[in-house]
Order: sequence, then structure tokens, then C-alpha cells
Amino acid sequence: MLLEAHPNWTPMQVREALMMTASNHASPNNDYGWGIINVMAAINYYFGPLIMQRFSLGGYVHASTRQHAGFLVMVNATISDSLTYHWYVDGVEAYAGPDSFFSQAWLQPDTSEVKAVVVDRRGSADSTTWTVIVQPITGLASSDHCRYRERMPCAPVIPIPSILGPLSDLTCRRHPSEIGRV
Repeated sequence: MLLEAHPNWTPMQVREALMMTASNHASPNNDYGWGIINVMAAINYYFGPLIMQRFSLGGYVHASTRQHAGFLVMVNATISDSLTYHWYVDGVEAYAGPDSFFSQAWLQPDTSEVKAVVVDRRGSADSTTWTVIVQPITGLASSDHCRYRERMPCAPVIPIPSILGPLSDLTCRRHPSEIGRV
């Protein structure tokens, strides 16, 4: 009956809906297990938001000082859900709003934690965390300026790399006024 009502549900979603709506779901035990199933409640079960994918993909992100590191989460939620994204850096909320993308720049070498919490209008939530290892920029003199390919100076603007790829869209060169200086 559940699959007739929700043919797109995965086997794990069917399992969760049956378990979480059973009569003993609050305290399952070895005598009665999860209890007696409630098919109508299972059909109407609400899963809440679920982070399906995230960028950067790994649990560790390597970043350089004074350059932004980008973070993105993709959420599976019903269309009617109004989602709020809470972004935390080292436990302090840095942003709350409708954006699933967040970027942060660090001024000093450090190890930080970035956490994304997605909350829907019902209060259901999911979260994910990255550990960011920030290292000093190497190979550039302090007077060097990065430029976009369009030759627009990005100093003091910090270039934001593509979240889906490497820094291939950026080139770093010396500012014309700096040529000949060390």
C-alpha cells in the first residue's frame, strides 16, 4: 500500500515510515519491537529535509589565507517546504537565510569547522560539517595582486573559486605597477 501511494520512495524510506509510525516507535524493545504498524500514518509520514549532496565533497577542505572557500549543500525536500540554511563557523552562526551556498575567508592559518544546518518550516532539520585546514598563501610576494582573466584587479577583492572545480578560472600575476620589483 505504501508503494502504491508513494512509488518513488526507496526501500529505506518505506522502512523508516513504517518504523517511525508504529505503535512502539518512541521506545522499541526486544519484546514488542517497533510495535504494530499504522499504514495510514506511514502513508502520511513526513521525512523532513535531507542533505543529498555537498560540495566540497570530502570532510576536509584545504584553503589558503585571504582566499574564499565555498560550501554548497543540495537538499531533498518537498516543494512546499520553506527551507532556512544556517551556516556556522567554529560554532558561531555566520549566516541564516535562504541561500544553500556559503563562502568564508580566513586571515590567519588555522583549523576551523564549518557546519550547515537546513531547517524546514516544521522544524525538521539535517546537518553536515566540514573541517577546514587553512594554510598561508605561498609563492606570492605580499605586493602581488591576483587578476581575473578579464584583467580586472581583484585586490582588495578576494577571488572566489568555482565550487565545482579547481582554481582554473583564475590567474595570478603581478600588477603592472609591480613589474621589476621584488
